[in-house]
Amino acid sequence: MCHRCSPTFSGLPPLAVHVGSSEVLLDCSRGVAVAAERAGVRSSESVAGHAHVFPLLQFIPEARAAVEEITRFVLNHSSHQDQSP
Repeated sequence: MCHRCSPTFSGLPPLAVHVGSSEVLLDCSRGVAVAAERAGVRSSESVAGHAHVFPLLQFIPEARAAVEEITRFVLNHSSHQDQSP
């Protein structure tokens, strides 16, 4: 989703943007994070020196770190409560 395609980001939950520095959508991804912040949506942006979908390439250390960061983000911003005994 390009930030130019959405008229507003207000009311959205927190947003995490992970993008590679050689990503064709780098500028658009950064624009999404900026537009979300302007609309009052907490957002975080993480740029790594890789191409599109790099977090899926788990043999790359930065990819593993990105997945760990995404996991923490989801757990910190979800209503998930551990139901363990």
